[in-house]
Amino acid sequence: MATYIVEACGPKNENVKFGACSEGSRIEVFLRGRWDFGKVSHRNKLDDGKILSLRAPVIPGMSVVIDTEKKEARVVDILSSPEGRKVLAEVNAVFKEQGEGERKAHPTATYQLSQDDLKTWLKAVRQIVNNQMAVLLPGSDPLPEMDVIKAMPGKIFRDALNSGRQEERLSLWTSEVSGGTKATAGSK
Repeated sequence: MATYIVEACGPKNENVKFGACSEGSRIEVFLRGRWDFGKVSHRNKLDDGKILSLRAPVIPGMSVVIDTEKKEARVVDILSSPEGRKVLAEVNAVFKEQGEGERKAHPTATYQLSQDDLKTWLKAVRQIVNNQMAVLLPGSDPLPEMDVIKAMPGKIFRDALNSGRQEERLSLWTSEVSGGTKATAGSK
């Protein structure tokens, strides 16, 4: 059995919209991405931005932890841990000097997973890693590739509102509305 740990960490300090469907529910959270002021210091033309990029520590991103043995997933904000609270205090001190509001940590959310949920969460995690919006953390087992995930037992739940390109369905609907002339995607 394996434990996978990924941290939201995009190339431009982006947050990550992470979603995983399961039978009867939809989990959708925004993961705060790792914030490294050094990544954007070239864009900071104002003194406030320069101060933040020089004085604020790197803020760790939120993580997704999947434990296949327990069939459990957790969305974790390291800032709520004892070590993370020290970083959060440093961040808040710098922001307070700049007249900014206090930042807070997110509580850990835990989800029990069925086999279908497990497969769905692994696919969602693999996608954000493949899209370079998350990184595997030390201590994580190697994340299975997409073909291995697809071959696992169970099914992958799909979000009906976010299920990929739908040109064929759209063209069928368009032909019914237009009186039988079948429009195809990209045609005028």
